[in-house]
Amino acid sequence: MKTSFFKMNVFMRVIILCLLSFYFRESFSQEFPKLRIDLEKAYGGTFSEYLESIKYIPLETTKASLFGEISNLIITDSTFVITDSDTKSVLFFMSTGKFLTKVSKSGMLSASGAIYDAQNKRIEIVFENSERNKVLINSYSLSGNFVNKGTLTKDNVDFIRNSILIDKNNYWLRNKITQFDSDSNFHFSKYENGLKARSAIPFDDLNRYSLFRLTKELGYIRLPILQSNYFYFSTPLEHKVYEVSSANGSFKPLFQLVFPAKFGINSQLLALQDKKQIDSIADKKWYAEKTVLSLESILYDKQRMIFKTKTGSFGYFASDGSITARNFLYKFQNNRLVAFERIRPDLSTFFLPFCEPRIISYEGFYFNQGYQYTSISSLTMFAAQKATKSKNPQYPAELKKYFATQNRKSNPVIVRMKLKD
Repeated sequence: MKTSFFKMNVFMRVIILCLLSFYFRESFSQEFPKLRIDLEKAYGGTFSEYLESIKYIPLETTKASLFGEISNLIITDSTFVITDSDTKSVLFFMSTGKFLTKVSKSGMLSASGAIYDAQNKRIEIVFENSERNKVLINSYSLSGNFVNKGTLTKDNVDFIRNSILIDKNNYWLRNKITQFDSDSNFHFSKYENGLKARSAIPFDDLNRYSLFRLTKELGYIRLPILQSNYFYFSTPLEHKVYEVSSANGSFKPLFQLVFPAKFGINSQLLALQDKKQIDSIADKKWYAEKTVLSLESILYDKQRMIFKTKTGSFGYFASDGSITARNFLYKFQNNRLVAFERIRPDLSTFFLPFCEPRIISYEGFYFNQGYQYTSISSLTMFAAQKATKSKNPQYPAELKKYFATQNRKSNPVIVRMKLKD
């Protein structure tokens, strides 16, 4: 005999509703399994413990190719494309380090950045004037040859810093956090042929305004890395990590990183509902030096995750003079956390540094085809060579030539490395 829910006695209905409520609460919480991480307990070690190979690629230094520092690095199968904000140039080098060409101007506008259109094998170079009120975007081949001229409207200037490009007519745009309205409910929107097609990664309904208002104060957060048609994004302050399909726009929660109290913000602050009180707090210093504000440069597979933290302090030195670890490797199999800044050079790196904390503290690492990239200044390379001379390192041919023909003022060296499986 079937019994209608509405015909049950009050007691039974209350029991069922409580069970359902518990079930849905548990289901919701399981959407974000907690990954508890203490950054101060991250391991160090030697290079050969964690990475299986390394290659140093000196960038050719000529009068035409000399530049300041890498502001952004694009890695293709055949070239390195480097944005240098000091000279307002975009430089093209072969993957061997040989210089190809430099693009600095288009009419009265200066090069300010580059975006990789992998689908069409094009480099889109953005040009701006000093007021950023006139912008154009031109296409170049991977070797730096001009292909065609394009335009960007003034309203789309934010496209330059806030887009994950699939191709010119298909991209993700990080939503600007300006005022609290319905358009601010999601972190990203997907555009197809100039029209918004879908949105992804919402602000948490329970504390939406506090998250919105405090996130607005964080400044620029680096865009996610597009890898194999997916990108991974962690919500600022909450650290909920999502996987987003760049193709169909679907997204799903993976886990939430939970840090000890000394690395997080006060949970009561996020729970505030009074907008005036939240605004008042947001205008003050509401985070500490060690507070993890956001996670950036996330590279993820089921075995491991690489990520960079953006913390309350900007510099790469802590107040006690030690180097701040911001770049981490987490292995899911044994819950082991490793800080790249605590990994030491060894025989496999010829006792040379494999990264420069000053650079990876801000830029993090770059990734392409299973390899991890960074750069090291020639000043640092020559200092390390001098300091380790007594170890009698046996350099490969490209490093022998580099140290014999270059000097501390030469172009940086690209470092390519591969993690152990």
